[in-house]
Amino acid sequence: MSKLITRLLCLLPVVILVVTLNYTQDPARLFNTVIEHQISDAMRDGSNFELYPSNYNERMVQRLFIQSNESDVDIVTIGSSRAMQVDSALFQNQTFQNHSVSGATIEDIVAIFYMYLEQDNLPDHIILGLDPWMLNANNGQTRWTTLDTEYRGFLNIINLGGDTFSTQNQLLTAIDTRYFELFSPTYFQASLRHLLNNLVNPEEFAPVARRTTATISNNTIRLTDGAISYPAIIRDRTSEQVAEIAAQYTQDTPVYSLGNFVEIDPELSHIMESFINYLLLNNIEITILLSPYHPVTYDRLINQTEYRIIEDVENYYRQFAITHNIRLIGSFDPMIAGCDENEFYDAMHPKYSCIQHIFSQFIQQN
Repeated sequence: MSKLITRLLCLLPVVILVVTLNYTQDPARLFNTVIEHQISDAMRDGSNFELYPSNYNERMVQRLFIQSNESDVDIVTIGSSRAMQVDSALFQNQTFQNHSVSGATIEDIVAIFYMYLEQDNLPDHIILGLDPWMLNANNGQTRWTTLDTEYRGFLNIINLGGDTFSTQNQLLTAIDTRYFELFSPTYFQASLRHLLNNLVNPEEFAPVARRTTATISNNTIRLTDGAISYPAIIRDRTSEQVAEIAAQYTQDTPVYSLGNFVEIDPELSHIMESFINYLLLNNIEITILLSPYHPVTYDRLINQTEYRIIEDVENYYRQFAITHNIRLIGSFDPMIAGCDENEFYDAMHPKYSCIQHIFSQFIQQN
C-alpha cells in the first residue's frame, strides 16, 4: 500500500502540470467565457466580430445572445455549420438571426428553440437545417451538452421528460465534459504548442478578438446576424484543392458523425417529430433546409454501403415534410440542390452562392 501511495505522489506533480497548463493556455477556450460574452454583445449591438483563433463555445454565445436580446426576430435559422451561410440578405424587410452551431444535433435545435420559449419571444418562422447525422444514435456529438438544461426543459414541456435519454446521454449530461480536457494528454499537447507559439512568435500567434465593420477578413468573422464569414485561407481554396479535400473526407474512418449509422434512430426521430409538431401547434412557420455535400463527397458516400443511409434519411425528411405540409428546400445531393463543384468550401460546407440557389426555391414557393 505504501508503495502505491508513493507512486501516486510521484505522479501528482505531473498531473498538476498537465491540469495547470491545460487550464491556463486553454487553446480551445473551454474554461474562459470572456470571448463568448464579447461576441454575443457585439451581435446584439449590431456589430460583427472578428476572431483568431476561432475556437469558442458557440452554444454559450447563443444562450447569452437570446437571453439578452430584447428585439423581436421574425425568422431564425437553427442548424449546423452547414447552415451558417444563411444570412439576413436573403430575407427582405424581415428581421433575421442565424443560431446555427458546429456539429449541431436534434438536442441543439430543441435547446436553442427552448431559449426563445423561455424569453416568451417566439419567432414567426424557423428554418431548420437538418443533417443526416441528426438521426444517428452513434453520431459521437457531445457538444450539445452545454445546453443540457434547455434540452431537458423542452422535453418536459412535451411530456417526454428524462426517460427518453439513453444511458449514454444521461451519463454525458450528468458530467460537464469540458473538465475531461484538463487531464487530457492530447489537450496538453495542444496547450504546449499554444504556449510555445506565443513565446517564439507572439505577434504571429497573437489572438484577435474585436468588433469590426468588415464582412470579410483573413480571420473568421461572426456577423451580427449570426452568419459566418470564413477566413481567407478557406475562401481562397481552388476548386482542385476543395475536390481533394472532398475526396479525403470520405476516407476518414468513420466519416464525420456517420459512424455505425445502421438505422434511423427511433428515439431521435420521435423527439424531432414531437418538436416540429409543437412548432406547428404554435403556428410557427417551418422551412426544412437540406444543405448539400460536395459532388465528389456525395457520390462516394452513396456508393459505400455503410453511408448509403443518407439517402434514406433525406427520403424520411422529405416524406415527413410532405405529410405535415412543411416547405423543404435543398438536398444532400448537390445536383438536386443546384450547386456545382465550384460552390463549396470543403466536403460539406456550401458557399453562399449555393445557398442563394437553394433559397431561390424558397422565394418561388412564397
